[in-house]
Amino acid sequence: QKEMKRLNKTNLESIAIIIGDVNGLKLANDAFGHNAGDKLLKRMAEKIENSCRSQDIITRWGGDEFVILLPHTDYKGARKVNERIKNNINLLKPDPIEPSIALGLAARKNSTEDLNKVFKRAENIMYKNKLSKSQNMHASILNSLKNTFHENTCESKEHCKRLKRLAVSLGKEIDL
Repeated sequence: QKEMKRLNKTNLESIAIIIGDVNGLKLANDAFGHNAGDKLLKRMAEKIENSCRSQDIITRWGGDEFVILLPHTDYKGARKVNERIKNNINLLKPDPIEPSIALGLAARKNSTEDLNKVFKRAENIMYKNKLSKSQNMHASILNSLKNTFHENTCESKEHCKRLKRLAVSLGKEIDL
């Protein structure tokens, strides 16, 4: 917030903001523990940092969000940084879930535009991207959970299928 206030006063015409929200962090914490969630955040932060330039300002904003302020950067330049972030995160291997982030970016339209408006535009775009990815992310996390379960127990997939059928049948029988 301090950096946004400072940059807002500079009247830089070219400044952009990227907001990233880590997909599945809550589920990773709930299913695999907070150490797994912390590990995921650290891996994501490292890839974000490696995707940015030395003059960019990167910060964690809330539990699962990152904000990147890109001074002296127009929309076209911000898109390049945005693509580097996506590409670098796509290189990460699942551990235990597949790393994914929803990104939104916006750039200042002129030197007098309030950066809070730019921030809000980037945030809205990020939320739209998050919604479009959420179903795929949930399926990916469920697959990770199933695979981890099968790796860490002696239960066969066939046994799990039988248990599932029985549980569904019981649920129907008691009107769930």
